[in-house]
Amino acid sequence: MEKKRVKNPHAVALGRLAVRLEGGRARTLTMTPEQRREAARHASQIRWSKEKMENR
Repeated sequence: MEKKRVKNPHAVALGRLAVRLEGGRARTLTMTPEQRREAARHASQIRWSKEKMENR
């Protein structure tokens, strides 16, 4: 007979809150448009340079 695991609703709420505050979305909310543009430019340069390196 298995016991059903009961989750603490407060812990669940905190976990959901933490997910919303972490990661790229939270980072972009604190960045200026110029910083976001620079980050996107850097990411695309890295992305395309890796693809070229793999094809050689």
